[in-house]
Amino acid sequence: MAFENCLEIAGQSLRIGLAVTQWQLEQARIFLSHIHQNPPLTPHESHERVVALSMHAGLTPKSDSRANAVVILRKDGPQGLALDAAHSEALGRIREQGGILVEVEQSAFSTRVPLDSLLSPMIHALSGAVSEWGATDIVAECPRRQAAFYCSRLGFLRIDKRKTKGKGERVLLHLPASGIAKLHE
Repeated sequence: MAFENCLEIAGQSLRIGLAVTQWQLEQARIFLSHIHQNPPLTPHESHERVVALSMHAGLTPKSDSRANAVVILRKDGPQGLALDAAHSEALGRIREQGGILVEVEQSAFSTRVPLDSLLSPMIHALSGAVSEWGATDIVAECPRRQAAFYCSRLGFLRIDKRKTKGKGERVLLHLPASGIAKLHE
């Protein structure tokens, strides 16, 4: 893994960094498929995406994936971002002000590892890509009930919302990229 940290968290030895091999990307895909009911994106090597991964460093756990956390970031490009379909006006306003966007495309965390312990090393691994891409703004969408966590713990601000069939209200969140450095201090 790139930008790797090896940590002992809740009695588990973990490797946290950016996935760089096909095997690591496959571990992310397996973990995402266990967590999400809808088929997840297939993580793959790309200049537009980066995959932060937390994996067990020791023997393989009982599940068929060694991963226990995944965050996928995607940089904005000519095709835009997936969030443009639901939040084009809000994202357009950021772009009009010179914003260079990065989207939190997917994230999933195991309940077996304390989230607060994983956040800082995962953010540290992702911050290099955000900086290298020249991003000024990070956007994400989440269910309304989760927005308070992202806002209070990570510093995101609510900037838009939408209703979805069967999934309730979803909220678009925004974080200046400069705020990512503060998150892993």
